[in-house]
Amino acid sequence: MYWEKAFHVPPPIAALIVTANLIGTAIGGPLFGHYADIIGRKRALYITIAIFGVFTALVGTAQNALEAAIYRFLGGLGMGCEWGIGMTLLTEVWPPESRGSMGGNLEGIASLGFLMSAAVGYFAMPVIGWRMVYYLSGLIALFVLFVRYAMPESKVWLEYKSKKERGELPDELKNKVRRGPFIQLFY
Repeated sequence: MYWEKAFHVPPPIAALIVTANLIGTAIGGPLFGHYADIIGRKRALYITIAIFGVFTALVGTAQNALEAAIYRFLGGLGMGCEWGIGMTLLTEVWPPESRGSMGGNLEGIASLGFLMSAAVGYFAMPVIGWRMVYYLSGLIALFVLFVRYAMPESKVWLEYKSKKERGELPDELKNKVRRGPFIQLFY
């Protein structure tokens, strides 16, 4: 692993740097999914892409294993958020008769993205170095901000917001939004 060579750390510490991203992803989805219900899908996606892009690029500036793990964790928060909010948006805008196939396609594309990421790391890292790979990855993620800027807000969320402002939400929705992201998973 390149973390071992870059920071002169043993394999368990290098594995923790890798795992930090996954931990952030697991926390990010529920956390920002909750805020997407409050501030809207488009705004939440915009924020989460920025978080992912900035902290992915910052991994390239890490001077030690702890910095790399922190930046990877924070980048993982953004990635987890993006996945959850993106799937929510998909179910809100895609026609009901093809949501299953589109969700499957999205999962397949995500897996292809992970595979491409590994290939870029394998082939590009020896040529341009691990830091440049992270800089470029962050830059690509930030480019997505411009693409997402033109995306309209979910009509389902806009309708929800309108009903909430008029005080027309059913009690079960009012209470669910108040409980917070992690409590909703179990209650």
